Amino acid sequence: MEHVSLKKFGQHVRRLRETAELTQEELAAQTGCHPTYIAKIEAGHRLPSLDTIVHLARALHVPPGDIIMHLEAEEPEINPGAESIIYEIVSILKQSSLIQLRFVRDFLRLMMQHSR
Repeated sequence: MEHVSLKKFGQHVRRLRETAELTQEELAAQTGCHPTYIAKIEAGHRLPSLDTIVHLARALHVPPGDIIMHLEAEEPEINPGAESIIYEIVSILKQSSLIQLRFVRDFLRLMMQHSR
């Protein structure tokens, strides 16, 4: 599962708020959120709901898409030395049939679930 970069998202919300010349308290009042929640969003500790994003966008006078587009997926860190193995696996998978790919996907999911 991909992880969202909450830190980058929060920094973007903070920049938008500062551009709008609003304090966290003022933004909270305009969105119906608690000031602490706004602070947690900006710090990258909370991911707001879609409804809250719409309220943020209205208060910041930007389209909701401008906020949502900063919910980019974070690239997972690759274990040092694993790149060549990953490259080899990808090369093998490129030669596989759809049935084989589904089998490998399901096997990997199962393996990862049991290794936690």
